Amino acid sequence: MNLIALGQIGHRRLLPHRFQRDLCLQRRVDLPSCLLRHHALRLSNGAALFQLSLWSQNRGPFQQGGGSIINISSIASIRHMGISYVTYGTSKAAMNQMTRTTAIEFARHHVRVNAILPGLMKTPMVEHSAGLAASYAKGDVEAMWRARDAQVPMGHMGDAFDVANAALFLASDESKYVTGIELVVDGGITCKAGA
Repeated sequence: MNLIALGQIGHRRLLPHRFQRDLCLQRRVDLPSCLLRHHALRLSNGAALFQLSLWSQNRGPFQQGGGSIINISSIASIRHMGISYVTYGTSKAAMNQMTRTTAIEFARHHVRVNAILPGLMKTPMVEHSAGLAASYAKGDVEAMWRARDAQVPMGHMGDAFDVANAALFLASDESKYVTGIELVVDGGITCKAGA
C-alpha cells in the first residue's frame, strides 16, 4: 500500500483513495489530474511510483513544492516472525528497496519517499485471518491475541492509529528532511533476539 501526499509543504491531506476516486468521477474529470489536484492519493502497489513518474513528466507536481510518498511495508521484511510467510516477507523487502531507490531518484524534486514497517497490529483483518489464528493458536482468536501480545516487549500489539500517526509524521513538515527511511512501528519487537 502506498500513501502519496503531493502539494505545497504545509498543505497536505491524506484522504482515502476511494473517496477521492469517487469525488473525481462525479466531476467527470481526468482521474490522475483530479487526484493530483487533491494533493493526495493512495494506491495499492508499487505502480504508484511508476504512475507518479509518468505524471511528473507532463503535469509538473514537482513544481508544486514537492511531496511525500509513504509505503506501508512490514517488520516481516527485515526479520522472520516465527510464521513462514516467505512471499509476504520477500515482497515487503522489495518494497523497502524500492523506497530507498525511489527516494534517491525523486529527492532532487523535493519528493520524499519513506516506508513504515508496522509490527504486530491488532486489526480486524488479523482477527478474521483464519491462517494466522491457526498458525498461532490452532484457530483460537483470543489465544492468538494473547500469544501476539506476549511477543511484543511493550506487552501489547499496536493498532491502526499507531501506523496512521507515523504516516502523519512522514507527510508533515516535521519530516521535511527525512527520506529513504524505514520507520519501524513495532513496540520493540525488532530490538529483541528471537521471534
